[in-house]
Amino acid sequence: MAGDTPDQPEEVSMHLSEHLEALRYRMILALVGVLGAGVVMLVFGRRITAWLCVPLIEAQRAARVPTETYTLSPIAGFAVYLKVSMIAALVVASPWVVYQFWQFFAQGMYPSERRAVRLLAPFSAAMTALGVGFMYYLMLPVCLWFLISFTASFPLIDVGGPSPMFSALDKVYGSHPNTDASPTNPASPPSAVLPVLTGPPEAPVDGQVWFQLPQGQLKVQLEGHTRSVALRPASLVSPLIEIGQYINFVLVLGVGVVIAFQLPVGMLVAGWVGIINPSLIAGYRKYCVASCFGLGMLLTPPDVLSMMLLGFPLWCLFEFGLVLMRLAYRRRERASASG
Repeated sequence: MAGDTPDQPEEVSMHLSEHLEALRYRMILALVGVLGAGVVMLVFGRRITAWLCVPLIEAQRAARVPTETYTLSPIAGFAVYLKVSMIAALVVASPWVVYQFWQFFAQGMYPSERRAVRLLAPFSAAMTALGVGFMYYLMLPVCLWFLISFTASFPLIDVGGPSPMFSALDKVYGSHPNTDASPTNPASPPSAVLPVLTGPPEAPVDGQVWFQLPQGQLKVQLEGHTRSVALRPASLVSPLIEIGQYINFVLVLGVGVVIAFQLPVGMLVAGWVGIINPSLIAGYRKYCVASCFGLGMLLTPPDVLSMMLLGFPLWCLFEFGLVLMRLAYRRRERASASG
């Protein structure tokens, strides 16, 4: 046949079975890439988990609560390690996976469509990286600081002595000794005064005890190792963070922010294709801005601060996307008029 025109896709005569075989081949290559990345990420899984926990530790330290996490089952730590390693493998292998599927679908695309994808793919990747950085370095620390500090701000309840009702019930049915009796030894022993340090001693010896700031931990040296005891805040509610729930929190927040940061990409595609006039969207700007904050509420954890922290950047991304949409739409109109 005659050569393809610039606006026609490449003609490749393939049967359905050949298409399926090509797809199968690309999927196998993509899976091999993911498995290879998974093996590598298993080596760094614990370091990646620790990196994800850095904002949590900093927020706990700022709120003056114990800088620690805990688990509820013996396998929770290993399950978190596997989850983080596999997700990291998917992220690392995603360019390879996208490339394999691109090689499969590119044969049926017009040259103009292939050029568009080559332009949009780096733009989308850059917006994804920007979204991850925004989530990790700004949104996550602020949200954690607010949530943990708010949880630790509940005042303690000083009930004093037992109420008359409970005192009467205790005397009738209880087996406790009379708390109104005077103590047999009123003299209290002298209290010990522990040193308050901002770092570990230069050469701690076994049995040495000190209180370390700003971690707010009581530390003791035993058998050549420093052991610590986290002191709970003077609050009705102690923010004890379970490591699995925290990782899920970070993943949900990260996915929501990454999806939100694709808004300019979607608006650019809409202007390029010409499915909607940018002037129409600009006329409904106030509703679009309200939608940005609505998406911020849906894509983030259920607190007002998270919604606002994502809503304002979404608004800025909407305005940026509207500029790109207008440029793409005008270029399409000029191309149609000249053609």
